Amino acid sequence: MNQKDFKIAPRVQSRSPKKNTIEWEIPNKVLVSLMMVENMGWLMVAKIKKEEKAWWRRNLEENFMESGPNSEMILRKGLLFLNKFGYSIDIDAIKEGERIGDSDFFEKTIEEYKEKIRGLIKTFEKSKFKDHRAVYVVYSTWIRAIMQIEGRLNPMRTYQVQMKPDLNPELHEYPLMIQEIEANMNFFTENGQTQKAMLFELWLYSLLVITFPELKPQVIELWDLLLTSKKDWNEKLEHFTNEDIRLGIDKEFVSKTRDLAEKILTCLPPKEIYL
Repeated sequence: MNQKDFKIAPRVQSRSPKKNTIEWEIPNKVLVSLMMVENMGWLMVAKIKKEEKAWWRRNLEENFMESGPNSEMILRKGLLFLNKFGYSIDIDAIKEGERIGDSDFFEKTIEEYKEKIRGLIKTFEKSKFKDHRAVYVVYSTWIRAIMQIEGRLNPMRTYQVQMKPDLNPELHEYPLMIQEIEANMNFFTENGQTQKAMLFELWLYSLLVITFPELKPQVIELWDLLLTSKKDWNEKLEHFTNEDIRLGIDKEFVSKTRDLAEKILTCLPPKEIYL
């Protein structure tokens, strides 16, 4: 199976007092830790919660622990264990040259995101285009609706072979959704569509608050700014609807896009940023 067929656990900030582990987690479902242990080498520990439907059964856990001198071998065995239950981890979250035990890693990452969000806020504050905020929100929503309808942005992706597009308008199932958003951002960037990649920053930053609560003040400030344009959202939605029809796009597809985009706009700002 391809890694895309599994539920991907994102990397989260280590709970270890010395920050000497790398951890991945889907809350209440799977937790994976990788660490370097003196006189043992690499140690990988994984825990998966299994829900039993019968009322007299308690939630059961499946556990994995493996150690050895070779981190690649340990990771491979851990992935095989996770894959049996339909899970995997975001291997790419381990940055090149990173040391396990580097307590500054997440602090640096958080500061980088804060700087990017501040840059986006300044863009809207200084923009001379009066409709800039409304266009950004609605066009971001329009593109996201198209991607969900096409199945290219599917927050409910599972390891099942057959999978229908998920049209839920809320930003839900965070660990799965963010993988799809980042994949689409990379796709747009690699194909020279930087404007579309920038549109997805809105969803990415809104979801990152769950992993990095330190970003909450900046993300809330961003949404407070964007919400000042809310009275113009319906007008812009009509504009993008009519524009796609004018361009000859199938009217039924445009109608589906408009319906989902309207539902997404009704759910904004995402409740995740206030939790």
